[in-house]
Amino acid sequence: MRRALTLVVLVQVACGLAQAQQPKPSYDPQSAAKAIAPFIDELTLAVIRVDLTRLDFDATFAGLQEMLKISGEHEAKELAKAKSEMSKVVGGLIKGGARDMFLVMSLSDLPRPLLVVLPLGEGADAEAIQRAIPAASRGPASRPAREDSGRGGYHPTTEVVRGAVLFGLSPQIERVRKMDKPHNRPELAKAFAAAGDTTVQLLILPTDDARRVIEEMLPELPAELGGGSSKVFTRGMLWTAIGADPPPKTKLAVTIQSESPDAAKAFHKTLVRYLRTWLIVLLGGEDKAKQLVPELDKHLAMVTPKVADDRLTLTLDSEQCDAAISALVLPPLQRGRQQARRVTSAKNIQVILVACYTYGKQHKDAWPADLQTLVDGKILTAEVLRRPDQPDMKDGYVYVQPRGKPDHRRLVIYERHDAWPADGVNVGFADGHVEWIMKEARFKKLLEAAVKAGAKP
Repeated sequence: MRRALTLVVLVQVACGLAQAQQPKPSYDPQSAAKAIAPFIDELTLAVIRVDLTRLDFDATFAGLQEMLKISGEHEAKELAKAKSEMSKVVGGLIKGGARDMFLVMSLSDLPRPLLVVLPLGEGADAEAIQRAIPAASRGPASRPAREDSGRGGYHPTTEVVRGAVLFGLSPQIERVRKMDKPHNRPELAKAFAAAGDTTVQLLILPTDDARRVIEEMLPELPAELGGGSSKVFTRGMLWTAIGADPPPKTKLAVTIQSESPDAAKAFHKTLVRYLRTWLIVLLGGEDKAKQLVPELDKHLAMVTPKVADDRLTLTLDSEQCDAAISALVLPPLQRGRQQARRVTSAKNIQVILVACYTYGKQHKDAWPADLQTLVDGKILTAEVLRRPDQPDMKDGYVYVQPRGKPDHRRLVIYERHDAWPADGVNVGFADGHVEWIMKEARFKKLLEAAVKAGAKP
């Protein structure tokens, strides 16, 4: 689920990369399917298409900043930097003649990144498109692996194959180049048609072989997943098409194709239960979910596809999308950001404690007088002293200087706060470990013990 959330955020960002003024032919699902078909194999599970000419990065990044409630100077600068870099890349792609960008996920490539396909239309400049792609070298995909690349020994590269610029790792491009013929996927055009004339289309395309393997190896679902036959999924979702437009005119359309009307009804019943369970887990449990989303079932009903013959369908306009994002997407997203910041802050405290030990080795086991001493001595960088959730605060941590050799359970450093945070704070101890303290009474007891032992706050 974390990857899924992570994918939602990345698609939101990708939707706002650039805005082009060139005229664009009307949307043709058959043409979209034909353009990507030469790069589809029998293990392809998903395809994403992005219409580069319809992107408005100013509106999308503004919407992203508002959605994530980014107001701090540090985070705002990071977002502006990402916007500038991404808009430059997509601007270069469009200038080179690229109009559509496809991303292909195949089991053949996992766990490698998605393969990027940029079809070369009339008048497109392949070399210009390749130059617009950062962190990529050019050349044959069969060249030797680079052991310093950090991606399984392969470096990202671009190559022109079958009338398109491919961007990926060399084994991915070599696999496509060696394909004898495209794998026949008649559902491609149907799925593109169902996604509609939108800026971004995401197609989930499980194969017949994948469904058969699931049914044979997992005929009954585990109790943790609700039990029952796995055919509820394998027959209830032959393919899924999602079409989306970014801000300012947000739109979402979802179509799930089932094997039959009965299969659609069975899958709908299971989907309702799963959506609720997943969201509660993301929100931290039933009690937390009720607190963060008081009308949980009402909002879930709004975003759950409805049965329409042998399909499940859902269409949300701009107002409905905004309501769904505010009620259902933001709470788990903000909770995820909060947890990520908590982990980063704990790592900062560990780095500070290690710096204190390094200082002690250089000064007869003495503890530094303050944290600035570590920065002045170039043992620690000033950036580590900034809390992830308070990046504009210069000193995000309070250091309680021990006297002599403290007990290993003695509090040494904690996150600075005026009022006690509802969820708690990170606390670092003399032995180098970090704990998340939720109860204020325990924190006060630890702080009082440190001061009583001769520590200097």
